[in-house]
Amino acid sequence: MTLVVALKAADGVALVSDGQATSDDSIGRTRTASDKLFDLHGKIAFGCSGDVGLEQRVVHALKQTVSEEDCSLSIEELRPRLLSAVNAVQKQAVEEHVDLGEGVLPAHVAVLFAGFSGGEPWVYEIGITGKDELHPSGEAIGHARHFPHYLMVSTLHYRLQDRGVELVKVLAYRAVMDAIKADATALGFPIHAYIVTEQGAERLQDDRQKAIADALNGWKQQEHDIFRDLLGEAAGGWRRARGRRRRASAGRSALGPAARTEVKADGRPEQRGLGRQQRLQKFGRVLATCVAAQGDHEGHG
Repeated sequence: MTLVVALKAADGVALVSDGQATSDDSIGRTRTASDKLFDLHGKIAFGCSGDVGLEQRVVHALKQTVSEEDCSLSIEELRPRLLSAVNAVQKQAVEEHVDLGEGVLPAHVAVLFAGFSGGEPWVYEIGITGKDELHPSGEAIGHARHFPHYLMVSTLHYRLQDRGVELVKVLAYRAVMDAIKADATALGFPIHAYIVTEQGAERLQDDRQKAIADALNGWKQQEHDIFRDLLGEAAGGWRRARGRRRRASAGRSALGPAARTEVKADGRPEQRGLGRQQRLQKFGRVLATCVAAQGDHEGHG
């Protein structure tokens, strides 16, 4: 089983996949390492999900059908050529299917392309039924495709299409890594990755992937610190508000009902019921109460 993720950036596309092939038969499940990412003439990267045999035929058909010059065409011009090559293999699989009467479906394959041509990056998908679609920001294929969709939705405010591909690839890598951790029986390491820019499709070797993993660890630590400080600030704000309410209440109680404020004929406030000396004494007691309340708040904050 497979997961392939493509995320579009301002200057390219990051394409990342897991590295485990899983098969089920009457005896049990087997797992082997598998590279699911390929490139066309060093210009376009793509990943496959589905039957391994059909994947091999799709790779061969694309390399035979799409020339290096074709890879420089805009996606609108290139789209029918990619679809024709892949869909021909899909139709062959249906024709070759042997119906054993056990509800077994024909072998199938889906392909996710990442390219840069016509002056812009693009993500193009051909589904298992031959339905094709251009995606404005990114897509995932494979049985675990729902996992990265959660991450893509939760990071919409990152505005990935305004970011560089060197940054976006870290998010794509994280999407696959987290999916492997969540669905470890069907997905697995190693992770494979390409970045596609105007200069072409580049496979990321081990040293580049280690740098991504290090950046990801740093990102997670910053998330931890921000989350911790956010809760601390919220709790501190609540305590400060409670302290202000207590001090205000203490001030009102200390002044008492005798300290009524009235308005003179000229509009200035005047306190009735207390002489000047008494008001100063009352004010001193109020101030002392407030200072004591502030000290108690700071001691427990």
